[in-house]
Amino acid sequence: MPVKVSVLAAKMAQKASRMLNKSGSNIPGVVARKIDKNVLKKLADKTEKIIFISGTNGKTTTSQIVGHIFKESGYHIIHNSEGSNMITGITTAFIDKESLVSGKKADVAIIEIDEGSIERVSKEVKPDLMVFTNFFRDQLDRFGEIDILVNKIGEVLKTTDAKLVLNADDPFVSRLGRIGMEADYFGLGKEAFQFEQHNMIESTFCPECGEPLDYSYTHYGQLGHYHCSCGFGRQTPKYEILNLEVNKGLSFKTNVGAFNLPILGSYNAINALAAISVCLESGLTYEQIQKALDTFSVENGRMEWFENKGKQVVLNLAKNPAGVNVSLSESNYNNERKQYLLVLNDLAYDGRDISWIWDADYEKIKNSLTDRVICSGLRAEDMAVRMKYAGIPEDKIVIINDIEKAVEELVSSRVNSYVVPNYTALEPTRKALVKRLKSS
Repeated sequence: MPVKVSVLAAKMAQKASRMLNKSGSNIPGVVARKIDKNVLKKLADKTEKIIFISGTNGKTTTSQIVGHIFKESGYHIIHNSEGSNMITGITTAFIDKESLVSGKKADVAIIEIDEGSIERVSKEVKPDLMVFTNFFRDQLDRFGEIDILVNKIGEVLKTTDAKLVLNADDPFVSRLGRIGMEADYFGLGKEAFQFEQHNMIESTFCPECGEPLDYSYTHYGQLGHYHCSCGFGRQTPKYEILNLEVNKGLSFKTNVGAFNLPILGSYNAINALAAISVCLESGLTYEQIQKALDTFSVENGRMEWFENKGKQVVLNLAKNPAGVNVSLSESNYNNERKQYLLVLNDLAYDGRDISWIWDADYEKIKNSLTDRVICSGLRAEDMAVRMKYAGIPEDKIVIINDIEKAVEELVSSRVNSYVVPNYTALEPTRKALVKRLKSS
């Protein structure tokens, strides 16, 4: 079957989908794969360089930064920038850039990939470079425990010739560097930045021998500087942040130069470093990277700012305990009055099991100047119960299941606001905010 037939059918399906106000990010891939099961492999084989970006948290931001840098540097790229990171969405990304007329090849494909899709996608697409941001407990009903997930990924990686770019600060990620493949590391130096501390909720045991890891410094979660008596430990990073400053953006000094990035979120410095590492490993220069970083902006619900009557509304996706903890940390940096909107769904892409909310450190809200907490989404009542057990007074807890109405209630109050939705709640929450507020 000629590839152009499946591509044409996919593009027609995408156009029809968008006419119905759908995103069209998966439908083309579904249609094309029905017509030609090898369409992704055929399209990927035409691409000069393929970069996979994966991990539990931060892969979307890392992918967005990498894509922006390559595009601003003049490369013809393929990028699943809408965040559809399973096989149909990845197929769609290749279809989007496939011309029905010219045979021009893409210079590079930047592919954000769901951790659970790596095995399936790698059978059809062979990455040249693969970066992992971190591994935290996430959707246990889909992925299982972290050890199981990392073992599966390690076995898949052995079937590729990819070079690995790994987070040295995460023992789960650095474990992949011991499977015999070429690997370089990025990380955050000791005392480069003081993250707000939370209860350690992830495993801090050595993945090699099972004994407790000895930490000389902790960033957050299981991320930090660690070693084990068996020989396993943090690798010396090729790319390391030496000092981080957070104001209206991020400024950080590294062992390869200083960088500035106009986005929020202290933990995004690690995502930015991952992106910078990938670009340097791919042959881009410091000057190309910094020039592109100057014009980067966020419009995907990851530390995205809106303005409401002179006050800020910060939207940030959090789909697991680690994500919630860093979101709450960001809200606590300023000693200010605030309100929260916490949106919780339990659809298939979220994972049906929402017990993870009991591991997140929502108690941080109790200790801040919080006017109220609005709970919304399909499991709003469960979130409200969690708030009660976190010590939030009942008169400060509001339940509004409908997301549109919850956002309307939020913006009616002139106070700084923090909006934290989980995965499937992000799009409707952001849509409601965009409808009412000006993006900053």
